[in-house]
Amino acid sequence: SSSSSSSSSSTATQKQKGVAGDEPSLPAVPPNAVTSNDNHQVSSHTDVTNANANTDDEHTSVQNLNITYLLAYPMSGSTFTMFLVTIATNTTLGTNYDFNAFTNDGGHHIPIFFTSQDSRTDATATIGSPFWFETFSSTNRPLKNVLTYSQCAGYCMYPCTPNNYILTADTFDESCRTVMEQGQQQGVIYESITPKSKVTKVVHLIRDPFSNVVSRFHADLRIKAANHELSKMHPNTMEGFHSWCRDMDNDANLVTLEMESPLISLEVKELMQSIPCHGEFYKYISWHNHVVEMVWNEEYPYLQIYYEDFTTKDMEQKQAIKIAEFLEEPLVSNNYSLPDYLVVRSYSDFFKELERQNIEKFIRALAYKKVMVMLERYFDVGG
Repeated sequence: SSSSSSSSSSTATQKQKGVAGDEPSLPAVPPNAVTSNDNHQVSSHTDVTNANANTDDEHTSVQNLNITYLLAYPMSGSTFTMFLVTIATNTTLGTNYDFNAFTNDGGHHIPIFFTSQDSRTDATATIGSPFWFETFSSTNRPLKNVLTYSQCAGYCMYPCTPNNYILTADTFDESCRTVMEQGQQQGVIYESITPKSKVTKVVHLIRDPFSNVVSRFHADLRIKAANHELSKMHPNTMEGFHSWCRDMDNDANLVTLEMESPLISLEVKELMQSIPCHGEFYKYISWHNHVVEMVWNEEYPYLQIYYEDFTTKDMEQKQAIKIAEFLEEPLVSNNYSLPDYLVVRSYSDFFKELERQNIEKFIRALAYKKVMVMLERYFDVGG
């Protein structure tokens, strides 16, 4: 499971990569995907169709770019957001993960910043760089800020324990800057850390907690199907979801660890006992608490966006303008079409009214005040 970032060495533990549940992987954007037949300023980016170019000028321009993190809890709409930004600005994004990084003809991922550890052969490498995203060869280089995807840590799937998902502010911050790449040996993941000096802004993506947890269920089904663990699977239905919740809620060993943890308050422990998938909701709220704390601590310029604000074409375009302005990137088009499979999905009806009320009490007890303000839109009444 993906837990805290483990200092700066390689680890033999298999880490969970971002899985496509409700978020299919992003297809490459062809060079002519965007036109400039509108009133927006047309981008004058440097063309980077030659992914292997490494001239002195390119080296310098790359070092002058900054990282703007897209911090997205797993299954919260990151694919949608990245596709929208790619189409609307025709710029290459970045990623902390090899599974959605661009791979050149030699089978290598291309780091955004050139470091002495580019070969990724040194297991003790500490200074690292995010990779260029998989659309690298068909989009332009950003002018100033590279929107870079990170899930940070603290979101591991059951049966992970509180030791895996309860993090300090420091370990969470480092996990957001941790770059992961599969080693040649099966199960070995090389980790390196992007320096804080390269990070200048944060985009924080938020999704309805009820739908986000159900989408995590769907992702878990896909993981099990891919690993042929069919005996552990539940039906892809509302009843199957609640059966999945009961598996973790009734795990005696996990419940003991939660109840004995000095890092979970007594109030939260008590409220945990009355909600389905209590561990999932704990991870969701803790993760967003950490993002808000990190942004406050580092004083990052900050943009908050909601998955549900991509519901209509008009809303999509408003979000594209907002994100492009935050990245200081010109829009090359607002005349684009997102694939049909990228639709906003809601699963809030998977919960009965009493369950929703108890989950709301739990969230209000655990969430930082600022996080609760962000989430109020998902609840009928305050207080």
